[in-house]
Amino acid sequence: VSGLVGAVTGQNALGSVKAGVMGTLGVALNPHKAMLYQGTDFRTHGFSYQFAPKNHAESQKLVSIIGLFKYFAAPARTSGGDGIAGAFLNYPEQFDIDFRYGKNLFDIGVSVLTSISVNYHPQGTPSYFDVGGEKFPTSVNLDLNFTEVTVVDKDKIIRHNR
Repeated sequence: VSGLVGAVTGQNALGSVKAGVMGTLGVALNPHKAMLYQGTDFRTHGFSYQFAPKNHAESQKLVSIIGLFKYFAAPARTSGGDGIAGAFLNYPEQFDIDFRYGKNLFDIGVSVLTSISVNYHPQGTPSYFDVGGEKFPTSVNLDLNFTEVTVVDKDKIIRHNR
């Protein structure tokens, strides 16, 4: 234990001496640290929507659209079967998302829908349109997260406004 205390005390003393010498010379250590570039991640883009359908028909259409997003975000099993025939997955569909008003906005690269979150009770209480016993939500919050399938480089930024 005394050796450990001595080592710690020695380290503290060395730090004090170093600080004193540097103070006397009027210099400080350069805090510069080098970083090794190891590549870049795929870009992600998140979109949040709040929907308040006016009637049963709009709500029904909204539920259908949400179902399509869920469907196209999911992979399919190879050969559509179970067991070894269905052991692999096919890629989900890709999305081409563009924001345009002339050429003033931007173009997101081809992406996959990596997560979808739906809150059918965003007001904290269930509320539905009820037509003939068929119920559809009066309010929905939808969050979609997309990940581009290629790395964006300087050329893509200049040529494709990404």
